[in-house]
Amino acid sequence: MFFSFSLALFLALVVSLPLTASPLTLGLWVLCLSMSTALLLSLSLCSWASLILVLVYIGGLNVLFAYFIATLPNYHLFFKPLAIAFTTALLTFWTNYQFFPSSLIQSPHQTIYITMMMCNTNMYIFLLIALILFLALIAVVKIASRHSGPLRPFLLK
Repeated sequence: MFFSFSLALFLALVVSLPLTASPLTLGLWVLCLSMSTALLLSLSLCSWASLILVLVYIGGLNVLFAYFIATLPNYHLFFKPLAIAFTTALLTFWTNYQFFPSSLIQSPHQTIYITMMMCNTNMYIFLLIALILFLALIAVVKIASRHSGPLRPFLLK
């Protein structure tokens, strides 16, 4: 039941993606789409793949958000709630039929491989990845300073 609901949410977001009127709502839709994709991936595959997918999407959306805020500071958002509600209801009823076999859902034997990733021998790899991400964060903060850099300050009156 949960799998069919998350699949319905995923398909509703994909179908309603062209209905967005502004870049910010498109970014919100892409964020919701990445969350539902990560949910579906965590149900069928390893949860690490879904975590990496969400981190990549959120990083890309941060760049898009900064770009659109810098270029369109006074843009009004327009939602089309009737079209979104209709596509969500249609796809929810459509996916109540069980398309997918139960073999798509993760078996308990696959969780052994996930716990093997967190053993002591792999801890250095995780620390190295965390250090690289921290250095990338510091580099982005230094590049995008408030007074000089790619983001311009707003002087609204």
